[in-house]
Amino acid sequence: SMASWFFPRGILVSILIVSAWFSPSNAFISPTITPSPLRGRFGAPRLAHNVGRGLRLGRTRTGAWSLRSGVEADVAELEKALGSCMEQDISQGWRVLDRTAELAHGGGVSAREWSVVFGELAKSEAFSQRLWAKHPFKLSLPIDVAVDAFRMEDLKKHAHDYPYFYAGIGTLVDGGGWMMAKFEETVKVQGRDDCMKAEEVEEQLAKGTVALNSAGFFIRPLAVICNALLESLQLPIWLNVYITSEGKTLSAPPHTDKQDVIAVQTQGSKRWRVFAPPPPGDKVAADPYTRGKGQDTMSEEELGEPLIDTVLKPGELLYMPSGFPHTTDTVEAPETSVHLTLGVDTHVWDLNYACMRNSALKRSGENTLLERTFDVNKLAPERWAALHEPLPLGFTGARA
Repeated sequence: SMASWFFPRGILVSILIVSAWFSPSNAFISPTITPSPLRGRFGAPRLAHNVGRGLRLGRTRTGAWSLRSGVEADVAELEKALGSCMEQDISQGWRVLDRTAELAHGGGVSAREWSVVFGELAKSEAFSQRLWAKHPFKLSLPIDVAVDAFRMEDLKKHAHDYPYFYAGIGTLVDGGGWMMAKFEETVKVQGRDDCMKAEEVEEQLAKGTVALNSAGFFIRPLAVICNALLESLQLPIWLNVYITSEGKTLSAPPHTDKQDVIAVQTQGSKRWRVFAPPPPGDKVAADPYTRGKGQDTMSEEELGEPLIDTVLKPGELLYMPSGFPHTTDTVEAPETSVHLTLGVDTHVWDLNYACMRNSALKRSGENTLLERTFDVNKLAPERWAALHEPLPLGFTGARA
């Protein structure tokens, strides 16, 4: 069911754990909690050895090492594991025999192949322990099942399954940031449930990026992909499709998202630049997870050098934790870009330590001291980051 990710007993266990971690006698946060390495020093000046702003040096037995080299080692380990599991899956003869039936059931998408990829991602210690919610990274190893997984041709096949109501067009707000304008406001729509027409999507691309929000709920092959990640992470998931014509100098200006994002390129290419999060205290009245949206503005100048500057090609995957600013363009793209954004909704569903802490304190009749909406943004960046850490992968499977 759609609620298969929700385990009350697991959440109860998490509340008990958090109530022990965040003692009521401590006004804000236990000093024993270690901030995430990447979020340890928001807005720190540029350091030597090509370490970007907002990054913290780690220590090993042999001395200091840069965050970048550490992340590269973790990503290399993850790519090796993914490559091995995909080769093993392909080598199994029985897999070929029933693939035709599986593709027919999944609207042309293999549920098992996506489950293999996301399952390996979830069980990898490099991802679950060291990269999840901490570091953005790109998998340069092409994921075969992702190449051409959803193209403009597929939109033509499945557009009739998708209602206009959920679609949007990326646009800039006068004097503000980025927002999604309603697609239905730019085309003639008979009613809320009137369905998309592929040719109208192509016409609207001249105005900006077209977003098929929540497409994983309506389009069968995308639902298969969405469900594979849902089952692997055991967390609430959604899937959007973003379509951008080639030659756009700005398909999305710098902004942050409330979700952890897995972007999968399926057609064409798109350039991504990912930055370290600015300190929440720099703009106390702004939500750090929705910066650069609506009336809020965020410039590249205030963000400094990007942590990642890369072009995603078909089959490649980019992971970004929530709150990391990013911007995209298709200046050098040879054709229309199509990518899938799979969002992990931990913060939307209050699955982080801040919300668990508040729940635990309220149940004990204690004052949380962080009731006012933006008081928490006044915390030191290290404490803010630790407080908003998502609950660990697999916590919903905890047994009381």
